[in-house]
Amino acid sequence: MSSRSYVRRMRIERGPAEVIEAGVRGWLVSILLVLITLTFAVNGRSGQQPDTPQSLLSRPSSDLGETRRQLLAFGDSAVGPVVDALNADPNVGLMRGAVLIGVLETLNTERARAALTKLLSDNRPRFRSQAAGALARIGDRCSVAHLIGLIGDTAVYAQMASTDPFREEPLTVSSAAIDALERLTGVRQSRTRSKTTRTYESWWQRNRSSLPCR
Repeated sequence: MSSRSYVRRMRIERGPAEVIEAGVRGWLVSILLVLITLTFAVNGRSGQQPDTPQSLLSRPSSDLGETRRQLLAFGDSAVGPVVDALNADPNVGLMRGAVLIGVLETLNTERARAALTKLLSDNRPRFRSQAAGALARIGDRCSVAHLIGLIGDTAVYAQMASTDPFREEPLTVSSAAIDALERLTGVRQSRTRSKTTRTYESWWQRNRSSLPCR
C-alpha cells in the first residue's frame, strides 16, 4: 500500500470520530454555559431581600394590577400594610386607593372586613363610599349598623354626568351607603331620610341576633 493511500484511509476512518468528538465538545460547552447562568441567577437572588407587603407598597409602581396580584398572594398578612398605606398618604391617588380597597374586598377575611368597616368613618368621602360598596359586594351584613350611620352624610365623592341636556349630579356618601344597605338587606329605602333610617334600624334589630357579628 502506498503512503498516499494509507493517509487517505486514515482520514476516512477518523472522520466519524472527529464528528462525535466535536458533538460531545459542543454538548459540554452548552452544559457549562447553563451552569454559569444558573450560578449568576442564584447569586443575584441571594443578594436581594424578599418582597414583603411593606416593600411592595413603599416603592412606586406603574402597574397597579401587578401590585394587587402580589399583595393578594400574601393573604391576610397584607391587610395591615394596606391599611397603613391608605392612612399614610392623605392624598393617595384615585386609582391606587381603589386598588388597595379592592385588595381588602378580595381578601374578604375577618381582618379585611374589619378594615373596610373602619374605613366607613374615614375623613375622606371617597374612601367611605368605596368601603360601603365593597362591604355590600362581599355581603357583610354585620356592617349594616355602621352603614346606617352614614345616612344623611352629604359629602360628595364624585360627580355623575349626563347628556341631552348636559348636567352633573353630585354623588354623596349617603347615597352610596343607602345603595349598600338595599343590597345587604333587600329592603328599599323610604321616601324621607328619617323613614329610611328607621327602616334599616328596624331591620337591624330584627336580624342582629342571627348574624355572626362580634
